[in-house]
Amino acid sequence: MWPRRPYELPCGAVRVLGQMVDDLEGPVKFIFQPAEEGGGGGKRMCDEGALDNPKVDAIFGIHGWPQMPQGEVGLRAGALLAASDQFDITIEGTGAHAAFPHLGVDPIVIASQVISAAQSIVSRTTDPLQSAVVTFAQIVAGTTYNIIPQSATIKGTIRTLDEGVRRVTHLKLKEIAKGVAEGMGGRAIVDVRDGYPVTYNDERAVAFVERVFGGDLGSQLAHVPIESVMGGEDFAYYAEKVSATFVALGVRPLDRDTYPNLHQSDYDFHDDAVPLGIRYHVEIARSFATTWAADSARG
Repeated sequence: MWPRRPYELPCGAVRVLGQMVDDLEGPVKFIFQPAEEGGGGGKRMCDEGALDNPKVDAIFGIHGWPQMPQGEVGLRAGALLAASDQFDITIEGTGAHAAFPHLGVDPIVIASQVISAAQSIVSRTTDPLQSAVVTFAQIVAGTTYNIIPQSATIKGTIRTLDEGVRRVTHLKLKEIAKGVAEGMGGRAIVDVRDGYPVTYNDERAVAFVERVFGGDLGSQLAHVPIESVMGGEDFAYYAEKVSATFVALGVRPLDRDTYPNLHQSDYDFHDDAVPLGIRYHVEIARSFATTWAADSARG
């Protein structure tokens, strides 16, 4: 079960800002959404006007990061997290008795060849200076030992940081699956679906965060550069609409050299990281009106 404590970050920031509301120079909007982990709740929130009335000028989000120590905030301008798409491939063959394979078309053999051939998408189709991941996460076929099944299904994900690479990867997967299946006497039905888009951090918003935490706060929340990560995040939908920055908040305790990774069964959002996340939200909100306006004036 996902720990409840990450949700204490915005709730805690709301409580703190509520005690200093008269000192704030502009409205602060907190967005609480459902279905981040696979449901695309961010898109639904945008579609239903979460960024309007009052209009949101910029949005800032946090994700716990167990590889980083507490006190560090990972920051990157540009593409931070990948587009995350899904695919289903159905291989249609001809069922047969296992003793008479020549009378059938084995979809399991075809599926295995499709998976092997698709490895060339990253190694030979993608620019070596770009990034793509094609993961085959599930293959299902057959019912027993001595029957060649009629069909096999393959499921997986495609992750990319560039829209051009994304589209080429989709196309190549379809071409390879259909071509291999046809060449082996079968048929491939390929369904590739767009998932979350790339989570893109606006350079202006990143520069704003750097200024906010570049002074005295640097000793408590030091921003450090991080590389792009191939995970996906539906914060991307907000970033398509307004200037945005999504950051990685260090969760690993200072007395630990390692910490369980995200989605591991023993991962826990460490309590001591909660006030640091609250501080991040609060300082962004307190500084936004004057600093953002000053940036606009400078052009």
